[in-house]
Amino acid sequence: MSDDGYSELLRTQIKVEALLMEYDTLRSEMVFRMNSRFAVIGYLGAMIAFVAFQTGSVAWPEAIWPLSLLTLPKQFAWPLALVVLSLLFLFVVWRRFGTLIKRLSKRVTQIEHQVNNLIGEDILVWETLQHKTGIFHRL
Repeated sequence: MSDDGYSELLRTQIKVEALLMEYDTLRSEMVFRMNSRFAVIGYLGAMIAFVAFQTGSVAWPEAIWPLSLLTLPKQFAWPLALVVLSLLFLFVVWRRFGTLIKRLSKRVTQIEHQVNNLIGEDILVWETLQHKTGIFHRL
């Protein structure tokens, strides 16, 4: 093998190794974001449990309709406002994590294509296949 062929092979190997290190980092970041989404679900469950517990200890109005919210006593207004703001915050966090997961997933797909092109075979295909067939990237 000539020196040019050997140096080209070495450059390709270095590129693939660098891309694979980035790939590993991004995949672990995606897993962290997915776990964070499950934590958001846990917080939501805790909040629902808290509100359900409070309904037994506080005499809430019979029905909380949108029009009756304007005439709620102050003792009900603050807890309800806290619940609504918490739900809004959790929704925003949920969406933000989803956006970050999608961005990470796009870059991982690009890395898969780059590595596969450098090697000449379809070695990395997980994220590429998930974009075509998976349902979780839409959540």
